[in-house]
Amino acid sequence: MLKGKTIIELTDVNTGEKEIHEDENMVTNAMSNIFQSTFGHLTTEATLRGYIPAYATLMGGLLMFDQPIEEDPNILYAPAGVLQTACARYDTTNTSTGTHLGTYNVNESIYDSADRIMKFVYDYATSQGNGTIASVCLTSQEAGYGPYGGDEQYAVSVARQVHAVPKSWLVGGKDMYSGITLGSYYHLFLLDPENDVGYYFTLTNSTTLSIQKRQLGLKTFSLFTTAMPILETIELPTLERAIGANTTYCFDRDDNALYIFSATSTTVVSNGSFLITKVEMDTLEVTQYSMTNTTATTMNTSGRYAFVHRGMVYVRSNASSYRYYKMELGNSANVVQMTGNSGSYLLTPIFASQGKVYWQYVNSGSSTVTSYAYTTDEELNVLTKSGNSRFYYYSYTSKTRYIPAFTPVLGHEMFYYLTAGSYNLGIYFMSHYLATINNLTEPVVKTSDKTMKVTYIIQEQ
Repeated sequence: MLKGKTIIELTDVNTGEKEIHEDENMVTNAMSNIFQSTFGHLTTEATLRGYIPAYATLMGGLLMFDQPIEEDPNILYAPAGVLQTACARYDTTNTSTGTHLGTYNVNESIYDSADRIMKFVYDYATSQGNGTIASVCLTSQEAGYGPYGGDEQYAVSVARQVHAVPKSWLVGGKDMYSGITLGSYYHLFLLDPENDVGYYFTLTNSTTLSIQKRQLGLKTFSLFTTAMPILETIELPTLERAIGANTTYCFDRDDNALYIFSATSTTVVSNGSFLITKVEMDTLEVTQYSMTNTTATTMNTSGRYAFVHRGMVYVRSNASSYRYYKMELGNSANVVQMTGNSGSYLLTPIFASQGKVYWQYVNSGSSTVTSYAYTTDEELNVLTKSGNSRFYYYSYTSKTRYIPAFTPVLGHEMFYYLTAGSYNLGIYFMSHYLATINNLTEPVVKTSDKTMKVTYIIQEQ
């Protein structure tokens, strides 16, 4: 059993006066999820070796937020409505002008293997970590750069592989990166490891949609299996509206629904329309929504251009500086523009969790990687730059970069199956989890006339 506490010490640089706050934390289910056996996580010697020392790799990041977070062990990621105030990373010194990242204090930090205790100590200068701190959480070392916010980005990915591809032919055609091809491919959109099923859809033609269930082979195996057995093909009712070109799709775990987007061209002008087809997985009921671009700008509808999360549609403008919007599914009049933009970088929505949608840009055709990651928040209506420059990017040549497709794993919020076209990357977990949650008795406000020392103690009992 793990438990610990946080000590925050503020020192006024003018008077020397000290202000100390001390609170105990709670441990979430993040660690137990990583070490579960659904995919054989962390069970091979080589994989385990990559996580040693585990106290550093799996809990060597610190995140501080401006709002309290519900102390629920199943809250694994920062929810909508909270913003990151500061962050820190094990064995890392802030040598940049970034104001979110603190510096690891190697002299005061202590690892005691006999007593099974780790004391992380981080220092913040007067220019760093300023703002309100209401909750403090441990996270992975990768996420210590602050994926929920940052004024400087560091070239570290958030996705981390835990298992190779269950089947080399798992995709069975094309994925979200490749786009949708009528009548040619089944497109993977969901893995269900508990039932050993992968879900695919295909469009035989513009009004004929079917769902196919294939056996993953995680729990079953046959000496005579040479491909993924097709368990069932479900023909859905003929669509009232045709799905045309410029299509993309996503699956939202919160809605338990597949969404297919379609537009007649790569742009949709203001007051123009686009189509969203929803398939509810519980009932296989199909609903189509003719949506209107009620923004003041032209929408970009090329590539993976839209995402639905918790009943809200997230879209982007077509011109730099790019703008990002959310509108209510089925009610285009309810539209809100996110504050902030990504400048000249057109972002792609790749996954969503806890009311936050995650976006990424990666360059193409260059030997030097340029990558930026952002988050939109359903409550704050803000586009926030991440301290990590990418959630993940993939390259199969030295010249071309891809943002992989993130296929959700049903019942496992932390995990995704990553693919890039016909390239299968494997099962990954998103390492910006909250391993612990510590809500302060009273919020702490750090100002530019104070330095700050944060001590986070974690102990195994």
